Amino acid sequence: MPMKFNEFVNSKKSVLIIDDCPVYRTALKGMLVKMGFHNDNVLFAADANSALQIARTKELKLVFFDYNLGDSKNGIQLLDELKSSKLLPPSCVLVVVTGDSSKGVVTGFAEQDPDGYLIKPLNYVTLADRLPRFTRRKRELEPLLKMYTAREYELVIETAKQYDSTNPELMQWCQYLSAKSYLKMGDADVGVSLLKSLLGSTLHTKALGVLLRYAIQHQHYDEAQSLISELEGFPFQKPKAMQYAAEIALRQDNKPKALAIINEAVKLAPSSIEQVGTQFQIACASGDFETGLQSINRVIRLTRDSFREHIDLYFSKGSMLLDAAEQEFDIKERSNYINQLLKLAITWRSKFLKKYYIGAELLLFARAHALLGRYEKANQSLEEYEQWLAESAAGKSGSQLEQIEYARVLHRLRGELSLVKMLKQFETIPVAKMDIRTLCVKQYYGAWYGQFSAKTKLVAQLKDHALADFAKQQFEPGVKRLSKAFEVGLYDLSIAELLLKNLSKAWPQEWDKHTVSSLVAKCKTLLQDNRSLINTDISSEMTVLNRQLQLAS
Repeated sequence: MPMKFNEFVNSKKSVLIIDDCPVYRTALKGMLVKMGFHNDNVLFAADANSALQIARTKELKLVFFDYNLGDSKNGIQLLDELKSSKLLPPSCVLVVVTGDSSKGVVTGFAEQDPDGYLIKPLNYVTLADRLPRFTRRKRELEPLLKMYTAREYELVIETAKQYDSTNPELMQWCQYLSAKSYLKMGDADVGVSLLKSLLGSTLHTKALGVLLRYAIQHQHYDEAQSLISELEGFPFQKPKAMQYAAEIALRQDNKPKALAIINEAVKLAPSSIEQVGTQFQIACASGDFETGLQSINRVIRLTRDSFREHIDLYFSKGSMLLDAAEQEFDIKERSNYINQLLKLAITWRSKFLKKYYIGAELLLFARAHALLGRYEKANQSLEEYEQWLAESAAGKSGSQLEQIEYARVLHRLRGELSLVKMLKQFETIPVAKMDIRTLCVKQYYGAWYGQFSAKTKLVAQLKDHALADFAKQQFEPGVKRLSKAFEVGLYDLSIAELLLKNLSKAWPQEWDKHTVSSLVAKCKTLLQDNRSLINTDISSEMTVLNRQLQLAS
């Protein structure tokens, strides 16, 4: 039997008012008590942390959220955490009460799907009129919501049939939950049919969303595009619709189109972590470091002080800074990106305990040193990481990002093929079954491996041809080849040695003294930074080369 409003009011579960203003808290409580709520059951929280503590210890039936909660988490971040952490029962009614009706705040709360929205200042007449309506759906559907959350899908379907068929809105919700239950049980025909019959009802956009997700998962892209066009007609749903469109373009391997669409979606919803996060993932897959860095910076800002602020966000940014540095052949440009990494490290050290960041930090520093040709320091950082790994409780790399970074460092410094093995594991997963994050990770790191392998192959070919030139006493073309190999940016120590040895014999006639001096300085710096890794003595060649440069006009 559906719960009546007076039964809801008199139930022993608690009500929580979250507001940083004591005046508003007290006023709202007075209104609730006047409506019949028991005084002792109405609790206060002045900030997010207090609210989280209460939610962990009390069973709540009704929560009022303000947006501004002082200097810590805001109301949207708090609601996100409470729902994601499953600290609220499925039947808990969520009502936003705020004086901030700006588009960003309204959109942010809308993404969390609250049951009602009230604007301050609030009066008793308005509250008494609207609260019964706000609570009605969850009051009447409480048994079904509990069953669905417990994954008792057959019971949801059977129980839904027993609800009062004279209440159209209630029956639509029963049908919606039944449709999702059929889909969860694998009976797609019935589930899809029920959802389609809800189009045009008050649950139109919700049904559209589920149908869209199903169509994309089963690669019915033409049908999905039609549903997207319909969803875009609802202003608050347009960013989400465009996110779906971007995902389809990505799955069809049209990365430029995917990135263009998600960029437009972010313009419409710049404060949406979901949209901006998807923008970052697609930018990664597209190799667009500028957009990627802009979006990860925005995600970091949006998640600040919330439960979504995680070391992996900073790790992702650090990794992308190094990937951007790797595209630069000029050592100064590379250093600029690496200096940004060092500043980022100061930030994550101030926010997280050492045990959470040390592994990622050592790996990023190892690759940063390698990008600057400091292989001694790179190997030292890698050895420190492996020692830390051996001594840690887990005994293995942490997140997927850390595992991939470890594989990349091993590939660069030791030529190990663990990254290849990881990429092959991705190939065993059908694209249709990959979520968008996994798909972007696969494409991003697959592209990096392809580019790195191509560079390695090019350097090896140029080196082999140069050695053949030197064997024929053809020093000028050989030096040119080695110079090109050095510019590729892999900073091969053997190439630096060969350049210094053979520049003393000849250099291309079109090169002036400055060009040669600059190349010599880069080679010397590289070798000096890696003295322990150099086995040959080139002091005599350097003496000859220095004399030649002094005599050159």
